[in-house]
Amino acid sequence: MDNTSIKIFLDQVLTIINYQKDKDFFTNNFISFSIQKSLEEYIELLPEERKNEIQSLLNENDPNELQEKIKPYIQTEEYKNLLQENTKKLFLDYLGAIMPTVSEEQKSKLEAYFLSFKPDQPMVSS
Repeated sequence: MDNTSIKIFLDQVLTIINYQKDKDFFTNNFISFSIQKSLEEYIELLPEERKNEIQSLLNENDPNELQEKIKPYIQTEEYKNLLQENTKKLFLDYLGAIMPTVSEEQKSKLEAYFLSFKPDQPMVSS
């Protein structure tokens, strides 16, 4: 899933649960946190020389320069896998936290929404 897909997915989930706060703020923070955690984990996998190299890149003040310089690192399969795993874990943690407050109707709507992605696996238990 790319950032746009994640935003659409989260927006739909937040709509279903009748999230009352700023959805854009939530989704942007969710994605930023997932990216940050994935990058930290990815850096830990690198040899010391590469760690130092990427750490110096992260000190870049210009966001456009930083994005361009770090692009080769975040296009690796290892990073993409970490990002996917962290995004999934973060979402499941959030889902677990909100489920006690979600109505039965909202649970049914969430389950139907999730089933639209994986029709053979219910993701929400009542």
